[in-house]
Amino acid sequence: LGALKFGMLKYTSESNITFNWQEALKFEGDTGPYLQYAYARINNIKEKSFKKEKIRLGKINFSTLTRSEEWGVVRALAEFPKVIARSTTTYNPAWLISYLLNLSASFNKFYASCPVAKAESEDLKFARFALAESVGIVLKNGLTLLGIEVVERM
Repeated sequence: LGALKFGMLKYTSESNITFNWQEALKFEGDTGPYLQYAYARINNIKEKSFKKEKIRLGKINFSTLTRSEEWGVVRALAEFPKVIARSTTTYNPAWLISYLLNLSASFNKFYASCPVAKAESEDLKFARFALAESVGIVLKNGLTLLGIEVVERM
């Protein structure tokens, strides 16, 4: 159902739509399952590596985030309020969908090159986890606004 909703909402009202189930159900590219999978991946990081550890958000040392992939995610997260404002004032959910796809792509690039649970230091480990958790929160909020259910596991 999320794939169908996503497939309909990603286009502007002026677009012609050709819906293809096989394309809509892929876990890569511009699809709802791609976004749901990014959220499930973040949840998996939390479950496997941080479930037993106490995260003290007030004591996270964000200055340890120095890599371009980390800052790409930070910059993407900072755009969320502007995108929400633009989507609501134009009554166009395609802006939010485009943003969520870009955020997921930034997160996946970060995830591929910056180990979270096996970071070089405890400070870096928790800063990267907080970054991943922030992406999860924004993905969940964005998908919820679009009426697309998030899934904890895939």
